[in-house]
Amino acid sequence: MIVVGAGNAAHAAAVSACESGAQRVLMLEKAPEGLRGGNTHYSGGLLRLAFDTPDALLRLIPDVQTEFPDFLAGVAPYPAEAFWSDLRRVTRGGIDPDLGDLLVSRSFDTACWMVGQGIRMEAAVSLAAIEFDGAVKWPSGAVVRAVDEGVGLSRMWFEIASRRGVVLRYQTGAQQLIQDGSGRISGVVVRDPDGISQLDAGSVVLACGGFEANREWRARYLQRPWDMARVRGTAYNTGDGLRMALELGALPFGQWSGNHGTPIDADAPPFGDRHLTDKTNRLSYPLGVMVNTDGDRFIDEGEDFQLYTYAKTGGAILEHTASIGFQNHNHLLFEGADHVPWSQGATDFGLMINFVVENLYADLGCVDLSQQPLFNVGRIEVFPNPTENSFEVRGLKVGDKFEIRRQSAPATIPFSTTVNYEGMMDDVAAGATLVVDNGTMLMRIEEKNDDNLICEVLTAGSIGNRRHINLPGIRVNLPALTKKDLLDLDIAAELDVDYVAISFVRDAAHIRYLREQLEERHCAANIVAKIEDQEAVRNLSDIIRETDAVMVARGDLGIEVHIEELPVIQRAILINKIPFFCKNYLIIAFF
Repeated sequence: MIVVGAGNAAHAAAVSACESGAQRVLMLEKAPEGLRGGNTHYSGGLLRLAFDTPDALLRLIPDVQTEFPDFLAGVAPYPAEAFWSDLRRVTRGGIDPDLGDLLVSRSFDTACWMVGQGIRMEAAVSLAAIEFDGAVKWPSGAVVRAVDEGVGLSRMWFEIASRRGVVLRYQTGAQQLIQDGSGRISGVVVRDPDGISQLDAGSVVLACGGFEANREWRARYLQRPWDMARVRGTAYNTGDGLRMALELGALPFGQWSGNHGTPIDADAPPFGDRHLTDKTNRLSYPLGVMVNTDGDRFIDEGEDFQLYTYAKTGGAILEHTASIGFQNHNHLLFEGADHVPWSQGATDFGLMINFVVENLYADLGCVDLSQQPLFNVGRIEVFPNPTENSFEVRGLKVGDKFEIRRQSAPATIPFSTTVNYEGMMDDVAAGATLVVDNGTMLMRIEEKNDDNLICEVLTAGSIGNRRHINLPGIRVNLPALTKKDLLDLDIAAELDVDYVAISFVRDAAHIRYLREQLEERHCAANIVAKIEDQEAVRNLSDIIRETDAVMVARGDLGIEVHIEELPVIQRAILINKIPFFCKNYLIIAFF
């Protein structure tokens, strides 16, 4: 007998065959030994089981009350009817009756069989337990897992299979099923490091997973943007078993447009992390607020606390900008409100969005100079009683006075902060408008002095430390490159980067200066000019003549110009300018 695959299903099939009298069982693992185990290795090892009484679970975890004396009191029965109800709800009624009945009716007995084979179980503490009022509660049906989660489950299966005499071949991928004259499956064509060969067998079991690691199939069956999703599990589940069966005329069955889309760490690799495995999941959203890069909520986080919604939440995140969502558990978000409105943006998300931009930009293989906006406010103070840890002024109202001063100047009014650009006092005039924290607050300069500005708050809100300031339409006399930028160029030259991006380009001289610095370092990188303010728009033609590529930084540019002007500016760059002047027709649009 040949079993294609080496995960939980494949091992269960192989061990069951040995138990039923199979003389020789061969398992084919496509991955090398160090990456073995399919998606089982990356799972939480959690088993959903139907059981009528909590004490039935003692067959699986007999010593659990040693660690949790009140374990049985925290577990509610999960009868077959409840399991069936959950299946129908989660699948929107799409569950096959026969397969569903098989899953539900045999779930507990199958877990007992696994324990009998040597799979050790434990209470699913880190995955499902909730401590409430001094007692541990367990979600319905999701109580038991394999010891050490998926890593332990995979390891134990390999040990059991080895004891059973199952032969395992690594780096051996099944390519084609073989049929005899009667149409019966009689073997497999495989590819291994030595080439292609044929293996004969009395029977073949396909247990080699789905097609989640096959980007082309994800695009075909799941549609966009699923082809861009990151895979939490193995890179070897490319749908080989499905493909081979279809090639022989097997009929597609089940739901091909659905999937298990779990939210994972935004910094996760394209395929699963062998060490973090299931811990790349980000499942705490029911306890907070999840927003997209615009600061808007897009799911009902508290729809269910029973581990039912996480499998679809990843898909909801994927539909949004950069396929990124933010989980926020700050109690201040809820303070003074009976509930949080469905679509609530929050000023605190500005810093998160900047983090996203930086990480996205890193993925482009570029070095980005002057990444920070023009300048930031310093530590917020509440005068005359500033506190050591003051970081935010909340509840600013329209008409309130707010001071911005040089770092060496003392505070003169109750709400005050410094600014890290000393020249700001020289660049602005009374009557000018300041845009603070990515547009969340507007202020008008009411009084200009040598060391400070007295501003009137135009929009109510809060302001915290190191929030950004924009000066729409005002010429800012900042250098094109800072000392840190020049040090970054040294590193860029050492790494031989392909592109260097410069933020807040104001005229062609900035591009020429950057190119001189690159030439001094013998760096041939192309230059990306980020168009982010009104002066850059006015000097657009000259900038394009000097640069290699253009980025429309719509976030900061949208603060500098009226929002309805953005598409007009972007179209001007794309249609009227680029074909005539720009050496490389690379246009990047960023939020």
